[in-house]
Amino acid sequence: MNTEARIKYFEDFKNEEPYSYKDIYYQGTMQKLPVYKINLDFVIYNRWNGRIGSLVKSYEHESGAELNASDKKCCEIIEKFLWQSNIHANKATYENLKEQGQKEYGIVTKDGVIIDGNRRVMLLRQKADELKEKPGFFIAVVLNQKLSDNRKEIIRLETAYQMGEDAKVDYGPIEKYLKCKDMIEAGFKVDEIAKTMGVRDGNIEEYLQIMDLMDQYLDNLGYKGIYTRLDKTEDLFINLNKVCRRWKKSSGMVRWNFQDSDISDFRLLLFDFIRYVYNAPKGIESKEIRDALTKNSENSLFAHEKIWKEFSDRHFKDVGTITTNEKSVKELRDENSSRDFNSLAKSRDGLWAKRVDPLIKKNFGLASEALDNLQKREMPLDLLESAFKKLEAIDVDSLAFLNEEKVLIAVDKVRKIADSHKSLILKHRKGSR
Repeated sequence: MNTEARIKYFEDFKNEEPYSYKDIYYQGTMQKLPVYKINLDFVIYNRWNGRIGSLVKSYEHESGAELNASDKKCCEIIEKFLWQSNIHANKATYENLKEQGQKEYGIVTKDGVIIDGNRRVMLLRQKADELKEKPGFFIAVVLNQKLSDNRKEIIRLETAYQMGEDAKVDYGPIEKYLKCKDMIEAGFKVDEIAKTMGVRDGNIEEYLQIMDLMDQYLDNLGYKGIYTRLDKTEDLFINLNKVCRRWKKSSGMVRWNFQDSDISDFRLLLFDFIRYVYNAPKGIESKEIRDALTKNSENSLFAHEKIWKEFSDRHFKDVGTITTNEKSVKELRDENSSRDFNSLAKSRDGLWAKRVDPLIKKNFGLASEALDNLQKREMPLDLLESAFKKLEAIDVDSLAFLNEEKVLIAVDKVRKIADSHKSLILKHRKGSR
C-alpha cells in the first residue's frame, strides 16, 4: 500500500468519533490527542526504531540498501529483527495480547508510520494470523504530521517513548549508544537528548564516547557499520572509556610518564582483548581482564612501565603476527559471497580467538605473575617458596630437561641468582655483628 492511500485512510478519521484520548507531550506542550482503532494493513514499521537499531544498520550497511517498510520482504525482515530483539518478552506479551487484548495505546504518524508500538504491531499481526482475525487492529494516537514533516520532533517523541525511563522492555545494550549517535547527527544537542532519554547530560556524553570507541573497534577489524559484532561487548568498552578518560586528565595511579602513543597502544591492545574474550569459549574471563587492565589502580598492568612494556611488546609481536596473517574482510566476502556476512565475521573472529588463545593466556599469565612478584617484593620468603615449588615441579628425568641447551643456561642463571642472594644475606649478617 502506498503513502497516499495510507494518508487518505487516516484523513478519513476526522469524520469519526475517536476511540479514546491520550495525553502526550508533543511539539513542546502537553496535548490530549485522539486515539483510533486502526486497521493493521494501514500501518508500517519504523526502520529508525531504536529497539532494533544495530540489526537494521548492520543489515543496511551489508546489503547497501535501505529497508523500505512498505515493501513486504523488508517488512518481514523488520519483523524478524523485532522478534529477535527480546524473544522472551515477546512471547510473554503475545500470550497477554491473546488473553486480554491491547492495553497500551501506540502512536502513529498520519502517513501510518509507527512511532510507538512497533513490537506490539508485530505481535498483533501474529495474533491476527493465528486466530484468523482479519483485519487485525492497532489502537493508537494519530499525529497530525507525516514522518517527513518534522523528523526531529518525531525522533524526539519516538525516543522518549522507546528509550525513556518509562520504557517497558529493556533495549539491547548497544541500541542506546546508536540512538545517541543518530540524534546528534539529526541535530540534537546533548541536553536535548538527555531530557528525552531521562538521563543526565554526562550520561549522554559518556554514551557518545563509548560509541566512538565501538566505531573505532569495528573499523579496526574491517567491520564498519556491522553493529551486530558488538553483541555482549559493552562492559569492557565502558571500562576502557572510563580509564582512558581518567588518564587523559591525570596519570592517576600510573607511576610513569606515559605519552599519547602509549594510550593509543593501550586502546589497540584492549580492542584485541575485547575481540578475544567474546569469541574464545574457554578464554580468560572478562572480570580478570577488567581488573588487570581497565582499572585506575596500582594493581593494573599499565601502572608499571616495565611490566606494561614487556607485556604489550610480546602481545603486538605474537598476536599481531596472527592478526596480520588472517584473511581480510574482502577475501572472506569474495570467497563466500552467498553467506551472511555477520556469520562470516563470527567465524573469522572465532578462528582468530582460537589461534591467539595460548599466546594471550601465556602472556597474560607472565604479566600477572610479574605484577604479583612486584607487589610481594617486601615478602621475600613468599617469593622464594613460590620459586622453590616451581623448581621442585620440574621433571629432571625428562629429555627436555637433560638435553636442551636453553634449560642448562636457565639453571645456571638460577644458581647465580641464588648464590648472589646468599652472599648478600651472609654479608649483611656478618656486618651486623
